[in-house]
Amino acid sequence: MIYVEPVVLGWRPILDSWIRGLNPIWAANQEKVINELFHWLMDLCLEFIRKECRTTISAGEIHRAVSTMSIFQLLIENAIEDNPKIFDQYLIVWFQAAMIVSIVWGAAGTLDLESRHKFDTFYLSVWRGECQKSPVPIIVTSDPISLPSEDPIHDQYYRSESTKKYYRIVM
Repeated sequence: MIYVEPVVLGWRPILDSWIRGLNPIWAANQEKVINELFHWLMDLCLEFIRKECRTTISAGEIHRAVSTMSIFQLLIENAIEDNPKIFDQYLIVWFQAAMIVSIVWGAAGTLDLESRHKFDTFYLSVWRGECQKSPVPIIVTSDPISLPSEDPIHDQYYRSESTKKYYRIVM
């Protein structure tokens, strides 16, 4: 038997296992989208936090990734519970909105105030496609999601609004 420390493996094997355990009602045939969002953002954000930020408490990168996954799942499950008849029409948009919020609180939730401001600027630039290092994947659609323009992203919240004609995410 060979023992390998979890930090050596990183967060990717945990993501693969987590995806296999998601609710098939909404996760079936969506694995590629979920994988793409996490692979696009997780390493990029973890690296930024490690190199540019200070935290109020120490949390390892695997813990940050697992927390992000848990928050993501919670947000999607809540959105589906509130909209059981129409959820399949909005999953991609909900995935994006849930990803925005779950990274903020799962990966960057323990940042000190100064670092939150740094992360806010960095993270919003990534979502706006301004990060040359990591271009926005094709699956990301910006129209239905309002990114904050003035207030810090840590001060925003996830709310789904529906009307007779459309469904949108407000941050």
